[in-house]
Order: sequence, then structure tokens, then C-alpha cells
Amino acid sequence: MTAAVDNSERKALNIAELQRFEGLNEKIHFNATMAPALRRATQLHSDQFAKVWWRCVLSHKQSWDNGVRHADISLINLMFYMNKKDDPVGVLVDHDLAENDQCKEGGQRVGSPSYMAIELLFTPRPKRLYRHGLESFFWVLVFFSLQYKNGRQRIFIDRPLDHDWVKSTVERSREKKNDFFNHIATFTPVVASSNRKLWNIVFDYSLKLDFQRISRKIWVHYQAEEPAEVPDDVFKVMEEIVLKELPMINY
Repeated sequence: MTAAVDNSERKALNIAELQRFEGLNEKIHFNATMAPALRRATQLHSDQFAKVWWRCVLSHKQSWDNGVRHADISLINLMFYMNKKDDPVGVLVDHDLAENDQCKEGGQRVGSPSYMAIELLFTPRPKRLYRHGLESFFWVLVFFSLQYKNGRQRIFIDRPLDHDWVKSTVERSREKKNDFFNHIATFTPVVASSNRKLWNIVFDYSLKLDFQRISRKIWVHYQAEEPAEVPDDVFKVMEEIVLKELPMINY
């Protein structure tokens, strides 16, 4: 007679009692899931980064549609591995701060202020909406397209976003982002030529959704309790712009 138990069952069974049965041999099966080694997406050149970024956007949408709210979308949480065709596959990691779809407004603010949606930087914190995550992916593009070049961080004097952006407080980050939206039409940073298409997505998306108007309405909402109106299908707008600028991206 042979008994097969996995590791979790072994904890529940008293092996000493089982060994009382003559001829009983214990077999323990260890189940291991092998995953490919992940690397940071910032190591990639622009075109490859775009594929990884978009894969993470789609992954986030799928998780959202299934009730999981990733609460810390940031550049360091975009990872990738190389598949058998030697193409990078994006993976959105660090779900330990994730919320479920039952979370209400208020509560603890989690995430990296540099990448958080403006609305989540106000107090009390509103209920997390899908567009908040998509805005975080927008800020990921902003940081990568302006701060990196050919898989490496640009030297300090060449980075358009100063120290306040990277190490800012909640209040300062909110002000910086509001200024960014208010001056996006005239903002002319020195973008690496390899990142020009990514910057075009940033520029087109912010103008198409009129982030300047949205940002103003959000500020007014928290100061005068007037509703902030935002287009419903922000993903569709993002998708149209991304596929126009990056036709090599596919599903």
C-alpha cells in the first residue's frame, strides 16, 4: 500500500499514526512552478519597451475586469522576459498592494506618488477607478520617454524631470502634474530621438482627453464640490492612439 500526500496535506496528517500501518510507505510530492527570470523594462530600447508597456496595460485591464485593482503601477513594476522567439513579454508585478472591487473611497493611500493619478493625491482619497490606473501608465510613459535613452537612464543634466518629480511629496507631486497638464501644449523637452514615438503618445493622449480641462475640474471638485467629468471609455482612446503611433504592437 502506498500513500501519496503533497506538502500541504503532510501538515494535516500525523505521519507517526500512518506509520503504524504495516507496509505503508510515505511519498511526498513537491510541486514547483518554474517561471522565467524577469528583468526591468527600463533595460529595453524604445520599440521593445512599447510592446512590454502595452502588454502590461492589457494585463491591467484584464485584472480590472476580474475585480483586481493594482494599486502601484510604476516604471519599476513593469518587468519582462524573453519568449522562445526572443521577443520581450511584459509582466506587471507587485500585486501585494492590490485592492478588490469592493474597496470604497477614503482609506489609506498606497502607491508611488510620482505615478499616481492626480485625483488619488487628494484627501479624502476617492474610490479607485479604471482611468486612475490608465493615468498611471501614462506617467510611466512620461518618465521613460524623458528620463531614459537606449535602455539606460540619461545623465542627470539631460533629464527634463527634476528631482522634485522623482522624490516628491503627495502635495508636490499633485502640483507638478497639474502644471504639466496645464503646459503640455507648450512643453518642449529634449526627447531622445529613439523615444519620439512614445512621447507622441503622451502628447496626443493628453490633448485628446483634454487633461488640462480634466485636471482643472478635479481641482475644482475638491475645492468647491463640483463634479469632475471624464470621458467614459478612456481605454478606447488610449488604444486608438497607441495603435496609430506603434503599428508594430499586436495582441
